[in-house]
Amino acid sequence: MAWMVHPWRIWSFPENWIPKGMDKFELALQCGISVLVVACPYALGLATPTAVMVATGKGASQGVIIKGGNELEKAHKVKTVVLDKTGTLTVGKPVVVNAVMQCSSPISHAHNNVQVGPEVEKYVSEHENLARTCVLVAIDGMIAGSFAVTDPVKQEAARVISYLFTR
Repeated sequence: MAWMVHPWRIWSFPENWIPKGMDKFELALQCGISVLVVACPYALGLATPTAVMVATGKGASQGVIIKGGNELEKAHKVKTVVLDKTGTLTVGKPVVVNAVMQCSSPISHAHNNVQVGPEVEKYVSEHENLARTCVLVAIDGMIAGSFAVTDPVKQEAARVISYLFTR
């Protein structure tokens, strides 16, 4: 049996009532805070700022910066999350994953006064479909080569995204 002392009486409760990850003191403290809130309405005025302060501190220890209480209050209304993937979901160190030397004759759609042929368009399209950035190299107005760059996704990115959308 676990014991909790109250100013007017002593309570006891079975050990299995203590939630996992909590000890007797934490349960007693929570019960005491509950009694205080019920007995003293002013405690309610302290509860919100205290909760905001604890949440802000907990978030900061996990690398999340929260501007203030207003932002926390608005958070439950969030319907869309937009992330800048570079360095957030990715490692932040782009690497070249493919390079090709090309000699193309000028054919059609000019980009910055450089003629881009269908084989180059195909190369760019294929790599962009793989979430890669293509860089074209031109000499004297002719495509001389191209390379594809990608920023590897962090190992924990999928878990983080699934966590965001399952809550």
